[in-house]
Amino acid sequence: MKTPEYARSSPRDWVVDIASATNPDGSKKYRLDIALNTLVTKVNFDTRGRRPKATGVDYLFGKSLYRADPRAAPSGGGGGVPGTVHAAREVIVSGGAFNTPQLLKLSGIGPAAELARFGVPVVRDAPGVGGNLQDRYEVGVVGRAPTDFSLLAPCTFLNGSSDPCYDQWATAPGPAKGAYTTNGIAFGFFHHSSQAARGGGAAQDPDLFLGGVPAFFGGYFPGYAQNAVRDRSVWTWLTLKAHSRNNAGTVNLTSADPRDAPAIQFRSFDEGVGGAQDLQAVYEGVQYSLKAFDSVVPLDGRFERVWPPKEVRSEAQLKQFIKDEAWGHHASCTCPIGADSDPMAVLDGNFRVRGVDGLRVVDASVFPKIPGTYIVLPIYMISEKAADVILADAGR
Repeated sequence: MKTPEYARSSPRDWVVDIASATNPDGSKKYRLDIALNTLVTKVNFDTRGRRPKATGVDYLFGKSLYRADPRAAPSGGGGGVPGTVHAAREVIVSGGAFNTPQLLKLSGIGPAAELARFGVPVVRDAPGVGGNLQDRYEVGVVGRAPTDFSLLAPCTFLNGSSDPCYDQWATAPGPAKGAYTTNGIAFGFFHHSSQAARGGGAAQDPDLFLGGVPAFFGGYFPGYAQNAVRDRSVWTWLTLKAHSRNNAGTVNLTSADPRDAPAIQFRSFDEGVGGAQDLQAVYEGVQYSLKAFDSVVPLDGRFERVWPPKEVRSEAQLKQFIKDEAWGHHASCTCPIGADSDPMAVLDGNFRVRGVDGLRVVDASVFPKIPGTYIVLPIYMISEKAADVILADAGR
């Protein structure tokens, strides 16, 4: 895949390119189809042999079927058009940390007691499905300079009839494309908290990443991007907690209806295991950010603290602020790979679901422990590994 110069890209671009590729005669080059508006509801199994074997999936076709979508019909309404896809070799589930365990449970693979509560026939009692949910903690500290940053002063972020910054990005030759070439973080650095050497990674590994962002960044919510760039004089110090310890989160069924979202409980900070150490580390990152505003002085005056509010000052107040305001977007680890001797290991080292044949999982749910600092590169790596073992098995 060719990455466009000075623009963000993602695996989506590559997948679309593969699916739309054609031969010189106009025929489809690869046997890959993308089905939009399609909700997979169940993995089907042939249970007549010694071990259950995945044979395909059932699905519903229609828009906004999943009730996490605010446009979806309420419970009891909006059915979609049912269908089935049969697998000649195997089924590979890549639904992510939330939907993969939900789909496995709806298909009969999960904790037997939970499946029984919702009348789902047990194909394989797998107590580890939907447990071990992990994420990172992030929190922003925001300050305002007396005047707009010169980097962003001409930028309208496409809100208006013209945008000089966009024009520069679109037309300027070479690397001189201005503010819109950044990924948002102006610069960043790693930092050790007092908790870095107490587990959750090698003792020498830093456990905090602090990034400076010329925007108001307080987490993700509808409209957050517009809010972030409304004031061009604000700066956010972002603390990300790497090697988080807490693995007490769960993804559990709320019904046997595949359109219903599962119950997702992160059990963050004090609710989980190791959460107190995670909280202390994030608190130290926030302290570091607050001190940075005192030591980094704009040319025309000092930063004024905007977020958290100025009255939030004591350790207890700042820790409560962190618990109230921290967010995450690296949910993972709910169908972990593990050793044969581990009853909570859902997958073997080749991404195969234990106890059944013809079924693998390849997504962020496979990690036993949330990796490193950012999760995208580890996902690329496990995907490459999965492709290798799947092709090797097919070659046999």
